Amino acid sequence: MTYPKLRPLEAFPVEAQGQRLIGLRDPQGITENVAFIPQQWGILLTLLNGQNSVRDIQTILLRHSGQLVMSDQIQQIVDQLDEALLLDSPRFHAHRESVLRQFRQTPTRPAAHAGQSYPAEAEELRRYLDAFFQPPLGPGLPNFAGTTPVVALMVPHIDIRRGGYVYAHGYKEFLENCDADLFVIFGIAHGGTENVYTLTTKDFETPLGTVRTDAEFAQALARRCARNLFADEFVHKGEHSVEFQVIFLQHLLGDKRNFQIVPLLCGGLHEHVFNGTAPIENPQVAEFVDALKRTVVESGRRVAFIVSVDLSHVGPRFGDPTFSGAFLRRAEHADQAFLEHVTRLDPQGLFQQVRADKDAFRIDAFPAIYTLLHVIAAKAGRLVKYDQMIDSHIGSAVGFASVVFYE
Repeated sequence: MTYPKLRPLEAFPVEAQGQRLIGLRDPQGITENVAFIPQQWGILLTLLNGQNSVRDIQTILLRHSGQLVMSDQIQQIVDQLDEALLLDSPRFHAHRESVLRQFRQTPTRPAAHAGQSYPAEAEELRRYLDAFFQPPLGPGLPNFAGTTPVVALMVPHIDIRRGGYVYAHGYKEFLENCDADLFVIFGIAHGGTENVYTLTTKDFETPLGTVRTDAEFAQALARRCARNLFADEFVHKGEHSVEFQVIFLQHLLGDKRNFQIVPLLCGGLHEHVFNGTAPIENPQVAEFVDALKRTVVESGRRVAFIVSVDLSHVGPRFGDPTFSGAFLRRAEHADQAFLEHVTRLDPQGLFQQVRADKDAFRIDAFPAIYTLLHVIAAKAGRLVKYDQMIDSHIGSAVGFASVVFYE
């Protein structure tokens, strides 16, 4: 490659054997390779933009630091990144086509996180999930005897090991009052997508069996939209936000009710955060909202919605310079303000909040919840449980909550 170019990657700080490193990995999951680059080479990574040759990079580094870095040393890093499939290169594109072809030919979507975020063996998984419902932290298992109809659930997608009991509180309230046989699950496309919304018609495999996707519903929804909602279907392969909800539904409803899902991933709406226009004015968003409403009515099914989202993401892990208690409290206050807009069914209010601080707290719930609030005919929302996971070791804090929406 004459002008090496880094792909869109997730960067994160790592400390190993007293050395500070930058970890690089592929959020789309096209490769599972991870590269570790010494922190002092951070500026080099910014120069891998497809506009600089190795010699150009050498000249810029000399001008920046006053030190001459040998071109073969720069080339060695470029080669390491290319071998890890982290550069936009012929090697990567050949690998990508092979991976995409294999995914398209697979009729189901295999469990991507079994054995990592939750047990891979069925009975162990059932015991594992049951434990989150047990008091004192848990609410008890659903008794399916509720009398207040609900239409939607907002629930976390944080690693179940960290927030399982918050999932449990949400699912108990939701399923006790829900008779749906089709669940439209809004997840978040952490790997990034071309379009705002991405569907798949693949059934989902888990250790508890296979959950059927209502392919007819998904295809009817896609036909009503000008954009190709399957263009980024591959991002479903490794995305956890839908998968985690599928195993809870299987565990709680598997022997009680036949149900299907519609797996849906939401991309970002950040251009609206910075240009100030409400997302509903975006033709892609407005069209999708109308299409989903019409498809629900046409289906004739008992449909409910599950929105799998987290709230603030802050700390050095996400690029913040501070991790003080005062800063973490500010993040929690931002979460609570966001949740007030959610429970008041106020999409414009939550948009204005995220816009006001330029999404400084990285609330990933925004696109999915904003869309949901334009779709559902709810009268009220109730916050069931909130928590903030703080990991001082890696310098991160993530807020998450369960909210139930009543008919």
